[in-house]
Amino acid sequence: MDSPSSLTSFLKYVRRREKSLLVGFFVVFLALNLATGSRSPTVWTDEVAYADPAINLVESGAFTSTAWEVQRSSEHWAGNVPLYPLLLAGWIELFGMSITAVRSLNYVLVLAGTALLWGTARRIDGMDRPVIRLLFVAVLLAGYGMSDAYRSGRPDMVGFVLVGAGGFAGTLSSAGARYTLALLVGLLLPLSGLQFLPYAALLCGLAFLWAPDQIFPLSLATGGGAILGGGGLASYYWYRGVWTDFLQSITRHTVAGQSINAKLLDLPSLLSADPSYTLLLLGSFGLWGTRGRQPPLSRPAVSYPLTVAVVAPIVLFVVGKYPTYYSWMGYAPLVFGICAAASTVSWSRSEALIVGGLLLLVGGIGLPARIGVSVLQWDSRSYAPVEQVVDRHITTRDTVFSSYQGYYAAKERAGAVYLPKYLWRVSDTKAEELRAVDKMVVSPDRKEMWTNRLGGQWEQVARMQAPERAIKSIFGRPLAQPYDLVVYTQSTSSPK
Repeated sequence: MDSPSSLTSFLKYVRRREKSLLVGFFVVFLALNLATGSRSPTVWTDEVAYADPAINLVESGAFTSTAWEVQRSSEHWAGNVPLYPLLLAGWIELFGMSITAVRSLNYVLVLAGTALLWGTARRIDGMDRPVIRLLFVAVLLAGYGMSDAYRSGRPDMVGFVLVGAGGFAGTLSSAGARYTLALLVGLLLPLSGLQFLPYAALLCGLAFLWAPDQIFPLSLATGGGAILGGGGLASYYWYRGVWTDFLQSITRHTVAGQSINAKLLDLPSLLSADPSYTLLLLGSFGLWGTRGRQPPLSRPAVSYPLTVAVVAPIVLFVVGKYPTYYSWMGYAPLVFGICAAASTVSWSRSEALIVGGLLLLVGGIGLPARIGVSVLQWDSRSYAPVEQVVDRHITTRDTVFSSYQGYYAAKERAGAVYLPKYLWRVSDTKAEELRAVDKMVVSPDRKEMWTNRLGGQWEQVARMQAPERAIKSIFGRPLAQPYDLVVYTQSTSSPK
């Protein structure tokens, strides 16, 4: 008898305290990620590639990199996502260059983007239940692909913030504020990553089908901003003499030349990009089917994001690529659309339990699983042993060639650090630089490959090896290998 009144009291409490509950959830989210961020994932390629120019800008005042294969270390960095390293440089000035400090920028960015989407949900006619809006936030942040994107040290969350800002712009009552924000979003999109331009165009194009009068001027503002931003970026790179390098940088991040027919035949692989997306999509279809009626697709807040959720992954996959760290582009609108649909109907107790179980599963395989693995493998994922070994055997007088896993430790101590991709295209100028390398921090099974590229005779001076991990995969997906790094020094008898 008390259950209905208790539920009513709970819902009233959530309605009164929605903002406070949101802030509290964000604080817990931030604390959990800061506590486990250095353990999961282990240091990897993309993270280092985008952090290196930011760290160099802070340390030497030069926006350069020794992790980028198409450029020399003396050239102005011309990567495909300049906005993220510039933001990261300011972040590092404040919080340092530790693994946790570097990765924490994305934790703040994803919260900013999520807050914008939550604000959008509050301002539109479609998700009017506070408890559903909070559920949207929790499921969004817990997703498998979403958590991969904001915990991996990549620049994708800058694009997520801009997408959230673009959606929020459409809800503003002031035309000046609406178009100014849309213009700013467009201006920053080319700097945040050219991969976001087709996604933004798709969002605007599909939205035009629902609200042409409102979307057309917003699209013009966003498109005009994108033209200005892209033109400014191109002009700047041309002025710095690195335009060709920029073109090579963006070319290597595409899959141009692949057969469209082959991509279409490979469409089923999209279902494996993000297990949270797949479970939520299929589970929702099944749930609505058992109800014997369709979701309220007549409501734009439902039909538009669900259309984006289905169309965007297919289009992006066919014309380019759709790895797990891009999967938020389908997952975020899917969660939004399903929560908007859930907000418009009444649920029986049994249906509510089924929905709750589905959402727990969808979210549980993402952030909670990553945190759980980090805790279970706490010692084997620790970076401290790497830092201790490097600290004992490398000084500021050394020039180091390092694997990506050894980057943070080596960068903090050595005079200069070169990364694997820098060796992929070795010009005469690069070869001269690399002759100065006198230490290596690499995996022992890669020693021969790198010594063949660097030349000389190398001797082992120390090894750091993490304990074997009992858990090697989760949900059928292999986990990263433990740190296994060796410090080598070039023999004094080796010619330079």
